Amino acid sequence: IPTLVVAGALAQRGDLSAAVVLAVAVGASLLGDLPWFVAGRIYGSRAINVLCRVSIEPETCVKQTENIFERWGAPSLILAKFIPGFSIVAPPIAGAMRLAVLPFFVYSAVGAAVWAGVAIAVGMIFHAQVDWVIKWLAEMGSRALLVIGSGLVLFIAFRWTERWLLIRWLRMARISVDELHEQLQR
Repeated sequence: IPTLVVAGALAQRGDLSAAVVLAVAVGASLLGDLPWFVAGRIYGSRAINVLCRVSIEPETCVKQTENIFERWGAPSLILAKFIPGFSIVAPPIAGAMRLAVLPFFVYSAVGAAVWAGVAIAVGMIFHAQVDWVIKWLAEMGSRALLVIGSGLVLFIAFRWTERWLLIRWLRMARISVDELHEQLQR
């Protein structure tokens, strides 16, 4: 998204063509989604499980995303890129649920065009601010990389700690069936 926002700002200045940027973004999105669609078609839910394995609750990840696709069908691919988590598993779910290739390409292309178009439009609207940030980063030179890298490391550390604490809490909050039965008997 940051790349598309910058490309939108460059398109507003006349340095790039917004239509070409949009076409490249849609093509790249389809190239990224196609292998996962094929994997879903060939391996079914195993492909989805691979993607959901990094989730905190893999079973919930699989079930929620399947429910979204079952409820809305192929048109859910249009908004998939805007829904965290679903954007990753939507192509293999479409493949696993035997969506035909042509509807997959059409809905995925429309979804990618909307997603990329929004980012490009934001860059075009806020081109002055984007230019200011780019100039500010250029003036910082190599320190900009240090600031951005430090921010990224802090963000990853925060998310990892948050996930670790949640998993720890979930493990403590659970009891076995036998323990529940014993407590109910008391």
